[in-house]
Amino acid sequence: GAGCVSPPHPPPPRFSELLGKVWQGGPSKSFEMLDSLSNVDFVPVRCLDQLYSQATILQPLMAGKVEELAARHEGLFPWNPRTATRRTSSGDCTEVAFAPWNDWQHDPDVRQMFRRPEMKSISRALEKIERCYDQDASLCTDICRESISFGSLPALIACLHDIREDPQLRVLSVKNRMHLDEDAEGASWGYRDVNLKLCISTPLTAELGLNWHVCELQLLLHDFARLKSEAGHKLYRECRNLRSE
Repeated sequence: GAGCVSPPHPPPPRFSELLGKVWQGGPSKSFEMLDSLSNVDFVPVRCLDQLYSQATILQPLMAGKVEELAARHEGLFPWNPRTATRRTSSGDCTEVAFAPWNDWQHDPDVRQMFRRPEMKSISRALEKIERCYDQDASLCTDICRESISFGSLPALIACLHDIREDPQLRVLSVKNRMHLDEDAEGASWGYRDVNLKLCISTPLTAELGLNWHVCELQLLLHDFARLKSEAGHKLYRECRNLRSE
């Protein structure tokens, strides 16, 4: 899910053009890359238990792939060696520090302090299936989810290039909330990221029957990641509930 924040800076003016160059899809704010899948005979998984069984096995494989990308592109992950609390207009919130994965990935003690995303809670999945998906669990494509934060826009774009060229990643869709035309003050409440829906396609995932399980990967700039990790997500949940989403 997205965080409920207002952008600390205006969106980068040329990001949509740069994203279009990466994906050859034009500078649209969102687009799908499903042309190559037209001949695939899909059988949607509509059993939530089965989806969670798949996601439980796939989550560490997804985490490993995301760690590779973060190491190559100066990606940041949240970590919390000490917890600090500060007061905001919406109440107390926990400050979250971010650190570059590449600097600490080989230190087993520090690795344990990195905070990585957990699978979507079952209660939230049921809520979303009821509110948004007309009881169709197969549309819940973010049970297995990850995110990478970046200190600069060039690093984020370089990671997008890498994802596009990675033979183990099959990208199904891209939602570019960094686009100038994105309704950030409406549907996204000011939140900005690049949201990818993708599958991990390796001999192992094919053998396990997981190579068509859709995962979510969020790429975002550090300022948004910090706000999202503090008060932003709490506000987002409140707004989401008011809109029955």
